Amino acid sequence: MTRKKIQFIKNWEYNLKKDLKNFNYLPSFIPIEWQILLTNDGSFTRNASIINNSITTIQLCKQNSIYTSRKKIKNFISYHKYQTVNRITERYVWLTQEKEKIGFAYFQYLSNRYKMSYLFHNNQPVGSSLIASETNIHRDLENVYLGYCQELESSFECIGPLWGRSYNIHVETDTLLIIHEIFSSKLPKILIT
Repeated sequence: MTRKKIQFIKNWEYNLKKDLKNFNYLPSFIPIEWQILLTNDGSFTRNASIINNSITTIQLCKQNSIYTSRKKIKNFISYHKYQTVNRITERYVWLTQEKEKIGFAYFQYLSNRYKMSYLFHNNQPVGSSLIASETNIHRDLENVYLGYCQELESSFECIGPLWGRSYNIHVETDTLLIIHEIFSSKLPKILIT
């Protein structure tokens, strides 16, 4: 899992940006417990910890920094603006509770003017780090999706399909993080029991 990129195959994807008027009306085939988990605006790791009265930690798989020559990327808040990025830090982690893998997350930290090394504590989820820092952020949910991945299913010890989501975290008007999360298909049962 740490040496090669996972192959997640999306069978279905719902772009929330294109369909803002229907954001509150997700397709009815999505079970209500998944709608709540996928569209919740709070920190997933914090909510999971509260529901289970168990701390959600991460298990670091891979982290690397890519230095760019002042790469310009489209700013996701102001679509007509671009922001300059000097370094992108990629991180792949397992989200765990009591040693059980409940999710897999991949994120890109777009280093610009914000120095947020606290985001990379080896056993603390990004959401927990942001809450602890009291950084004023805005989260922008982009997509929810359904798919399969043999590597993730094996690690979760369950068969798919697997639900996931992608979102951006902004500080002021700059995109700080791009996050992709894929959850174990056992997750609703884990959180309720």
